[in-house]
Amino acid sequence: MTTGEDLIAYDNSGNEYRVMPREHKILRLDSDGSILWEAGGLGTDEGELNYPIGILTDADDNLYVIDHGNSRIVVFDNNGTYLRQIGSHGTGDEHLSFMRDAVISEDGLVYISDTINDRIQVFDLEGNPIQRFGEFGIEGEAIDHPESLAIDPNGFIHVADSGNAEIQVYTRDGISIRSYGSYGSEPELGEFHNPDAIEIDYKGYVYVADSTSEFVTVFDLQGRALTRFHPYLPDGTLGHPVNLTWKPDGTLYITVIPAEGS
Repeated sequence: MTTGEDLIAYDNSGNEYRVMPREHKILRLDSDGSILWEAGGLGTDEGELNYPIGILTDADDNLYVIDHGNSRIVVFDNNGTYLRQIGSHGTGDEHLSFMRDAVISEDGLVYISDTINDRIQVFDLEGNPIQRFGEFGIEGEAIDHPESLAIDPNGFIHVADSGNAEIQVYTRDGISIRSYGSYGSEPELGEFHNPDAIEIDYKGYVYVADSTSEFVTVFDLQGRALTRFHPYLPDGTLGHPVNLTWKPDGTLYITVIPAEGS
């Protein structure tokens, strides 16, 4: 578990990266936690960042940084050299608006939770738009501010639909097949206030972090709530879980921020 707003990420080789939103940069760390290099810096030019909030990697360990404040994905190699960007701010097919999360499929497509545009955008690794799905609404297949997404072992995409307090499940072609969870205050029944982050392990267990209720709830792939737990800060107080990350050894890292006023 980590505390504060800094986030941890790993590439396929097990290298560790630190994402520092307020300092607008990313760091690569060695096994002792020493800084090997850093990239970014506040700005809008090539290789600059504005409040980065996550990293994902492709099969070659290139880094795809979620540049939240600039509404784009900035791509670096694993030595921190700038390569390209995916998307830019707007509402068109090639655009994004303050996205919150992304995931790369096994066949090299980038699925992005385009949060303010209330949709999922799909690009290839070179930044070419492929498709988009989802639209704003509160009923049926509609989504409202998708925060996070993950791909399950069967290839289905689970989207944390924060505005509707549920998880929407789509095929890779963007067809909605089911949803699970609902708004409420009983996590043991699969209820949420604000599902912020979602991760799925190789066995198909789905972990959903709800920062408002301060719970992480575990589901099976059919959407049945199995268990839930509170992440605690080092001082023993409850914290708000805001991000989930898998370490290469299978450990689930939870980023927790203190409650206001604590």
